[in-house]
Amino acid sequence: MQLTVEARQKLAVRLLAELNRPGSQQHLIGNLLKVLKQATGLEAIGIRLPEGDDYPYFEQTGLSADFIKTENSLCIRTPSGQIALDRGGQPLLDCICGKIIRNRTEPDKPYFTPAGSFWTNSTTGLVRTLSDQERSQIRGRCSREGYESVALIPLHADQGTVGLLHFCDHRPDCFTPELIDFFEEIAASIAIAFKRLQTQEKVRQLEEKLLQTADRTAQRIGHDLHDSLGQLLTGITLIGKALQTRLETRNAPEAAQASRIVMLAQQAVSQSRSLARGLSPVRIGHMGLEEALRELADDIGRCPGISCTFDSPATIPPLDHSVAAHLYHIAQEATTNALKHASPSRIGIACRVAGGQLVLSISDNGKGVSEDSETAKPGLGIDIMKYRGDVVGGVTEFEPNKGGGTVVRCTVPLTDH
Repeated sequence: MQLTVEARQKLAVRLLAELNRPGSQQHLIGNLLKVLKQATGLEAIGIRLPEGDDYPYFEQTGLSADFIKTENSLCIRTPSGQIALDRGGQPLLDCICGKIIRNRTEPDKPYFTPAGSFWTNSTTGLVRTLSDQERSQIRGRCSREGYESVALIPLHADQGTVGLLHFCDHRPDCFTPELIDFFEEIAASIAIAFKRLQTQEKVRQLEEKLLQTADRTAQRIGHDLHDSLGQLLTGITLIGKALQTRLETRNAPEAAQASRIVMLAQQAVSQSRSLARGLSPVRIGHMGLEEALRELADDIGRCPGISCTFDSPATIPPLDHSVAAHLYHIAQEATTNALKHASPSRIGIACRVAGGQLVLSISDNGKGVSEDSETAKPGLGIDIMKYRGDVVGGVTEFEPNKGGGTVVRCTVPLTDH
């Protein structure tokens, strides 16, 4: 397989662009392998990345399902099925892939490079040159599958190996030393990108845990408001009502004050219930997102001078509870922002399904609050709305409403949920 210097440079630029695109790790690496396969014309490319103690194929293109099934795991097992460990306590990894990942190559051998890669243009010829002991250390599946050209390129990062690229083709003589050098160069960039994605994923998981903790705390407070404070206030209302009745029976002048106390207590009960509903939207699990959003719209519509509607042309497909909760919180935060900062007279909440995506939109006719406006400070919750959208694999956008005001739109792929 020949790639000119100019072709390699163009391919390197394209691969770097793919590595820097936003998106999930799976999507990014999948696109990367497709670009490599298309540019090189090789039949199959895979990438092994760490998962627990093992290094399975994280993504691949061109390898058969049977090949993946038998070759996915590299861990050597004991007769009892346990993972075998070396003297240092590390899992023992099988075949040449294991040697590459553990940096146990032999530079004096012609099929290993100084950078720790393995490559051959004829597995059939290579196997003939190996001693019985060397043959016993490899599985030989690539050769038995008929792959003549095979290259294994380590992904080095932070003075360690985080995985490898696997190139293979049934045709012999697909590789040149220059192409292997090129693969090693791009492997270094892929390794750096993978470490960056790992760090981002860890940060995302930590942020999600913090958000879940905050949601659980809010839910607990909501329960306490409803079950404890709500009951106390209801009790005060009943006692006040009884006192009012007795005072009215005696025509006592204090009856008016008792009536005032009852009215304030009733208002407190109503407000505590409203706060409890906002802090603890557990009803999502019982009634689903659609009914929860409809109830949210009804609650907002009871505010003086506010008309709030909910529109859903089609039934919302069943969603994971956490996804539904995040979407509900986005709607809740968006409507709260509008009421507090935009002075609207109309708010609309809508859900629709299009192109395998669920689109939740919250619009108002207020003075307008965009993510770039002066009034859009962190306290408005714009960042948290965007983050909630990210958590469920969606995108949250803010844009001006055509008739004035703001539209908050969160688009979530249904295939993931």
